[in-house]
Amino acid sequence: MLVLLVVGLLVGAGAGAGYGIGRAVDMVRSAWPEPTPVLEAAKEAPPTPLDPAGPANTCDPSMVSLDLGSPTAGFTLGDSIPFTMRVTNVGRVPCLLDGHRSSMQVTVTAADGDKQLWSSADCAGTGEELLLLGPDEVWEATARWTGSRSAPGCGGSGKVPAGEYAATLTLPDVGASSDPFEVTVAAAPEPEPEPGSKNEGEADGGSDKSSDKSSQKKSDGQSDESSDQPAQDAEKSSGDKKSSDEKNSSNDKSRGQDEDGGGDKGPAKDSSGA
Repeated sequence: MLVLLVVGLLVGAGAGAGYGIGRAVDMVRSAWPEPTPVLEAAKEAPPTPLDPAGPANTCDPSMVSLDLGSPTAGFTLGDSIPFTMRVTNVGRVPCLLDGHRSSMQVTVTAADGDKQLWSSADCAGTGEELLLLGPDEVWEATARWTGSRSAPGCGGSGKVPAGEYAATLTLPDVGASSDPFEVTVAAAPEPEPEPGSKNEGEADGGSDKSSDKSSQKKSDGQSDESSDQPAQDAEKSSGDKKSSDEKNSSNDKSRGQDEDGGGDKGPAKDSSGA
């Protein structure tokens, strides 16, 4: 019984104390009231309704996405690189853009500079080609660069040196451009000699040498004949003189025999007469 009495007293004291604390809190709140919170609107104003069937406006930079790519990252001078141009309508309504080459263009600059070296619009002339792009619609075209330089009005000449370059797709009328596409240009290889050109040269050289040798031999032969001609003439003259001497000697000998034959006839005739 005593325990229950003690517990009852404690509970009563706690309830009384709690009541007193609650009253004290109420008194403080009444003296300093809390400010009433302001409820803010959880939703924004709805966007202006769009009419997909209404007249299309010109595309603005926020409505289009430009991309420039190529199946290869470089080429050799004397060859070319093809570019694929892509324009995507990322807006919610159709829009118009000029797809003529004088407006939609690929420009090439040095990788470490902003100086324009070539543009696909420089030789494209003038004109207009309006394209209507619906939401998420993609338009593609191609351009090709051979490494040549260009200037407005289809001016410019010569080739760029080997090195690194940056190509960009731009829409100046819209004010949009793509990320740069890096292009590596390699120098053209040295031309190889044509097959057989060396042998032909050697053959020509051998022919020339043979011709020179033949000419020299012929010249030497003519010189030998010219130098031998006086000796031959002298031998001929000597032979003619020797033949003349032999002929004269033969004539003298024949004459002497004739004279001897005449002397023998005389004595024989005298002996017969006797």
